[in-house]
Amino acid sequence: MQSNQNIEILFGGSIDTLLENYPSTFSTECLAPVDICWHTVTNRLSYPSLPTVTVKDDAHTLLKIQNVADLNVVINKRRGPEIRDISLTIKGLPDDSLHSEQKDFIYDILRQLMSSGWEHMYRFPAARIPGSESHKLEDAEYVLGEYALIHPWFDPRNEASIEQWMQYSGVYSWLFYQAYSYVNVSVQRRDSQAEPGERGTYLIQIKLMDESSYWRQHFSGEQLNKWQQLLPGLLEQYRQSRESREEKARAAGIEIEESYRDPPIKALDVSPQ
Repeated sequence: MQSNQNIEILFGGSIDTLLENYPSTFSTECLAPVDICWHTVTNRLSYPSLPTVTVKDDAHTLLKIQNVADLNVVINKRRGPEIRDISLTIKGLPDDSLHSEQKDFIYDILRQLMSSGWEHMYRFPAARIPGSESHKLEDAEYVLGEYALIHPWFDPRNEASIEQWMQYSGVYSWLFYQAYSYVNVSVQRRDSQAEPGERGTYLIQIKLMDESSYWRQHFSGEQLNKWQQLLPGLLEQYRQSRESREEKARAAGIEIEESYRDPPIKALDVSPQ
């Protein structure tokens, strides 16, 4: 399906209202045994005019993303018709553009998110090592011997050097929060066959989740039905793991961002701190 129609989504609103507002725009596929439906808009990356997707809550605009190639709204009908989980794929620079230009393009997206109210978040149970301390870390994949899903080299508040950028071979990832909502930006890099050290093709995806969608993904199976009851215990495990990692970092002469506080969790009605 191809559409250059701009789309506005009310986060937390009903999927039925969204589909009524944009008839013939979304295609729907459901998996009946688990009561999950995927409502999608798919455009070719080469399409000359791609839509802008704006996501709002009752108070303000959460996201406004231009040149959206793919939009996916996931609805778990057992949890109701509310929109809680949105994924977008963005058209970036042309394939095999310079890595330096691709990096600049991606950091522009990150800065736009932060300027619109999204705050950098440390992924539990990672140590709170800010980008300003990243020069003390030599390995692109690990932090003091432990694999890092989100490496301090890529703190969005301190842009990584092109040398750091190229040393990394995993999926670049950034996590943000505001107003009990979470955004994960992920980027996959494929180096050019002709000039792998100079050029590459990048896939940029943004995932917006409400609080329950974000924390539910930390559980599986039967645990999902009682994630709120299990969450305090999980957070305590995360705190202990973070404390151990931060003690190791301090011993290595790395400063911890002591002022950072994890986002409050409305479902618990208390801060995770």
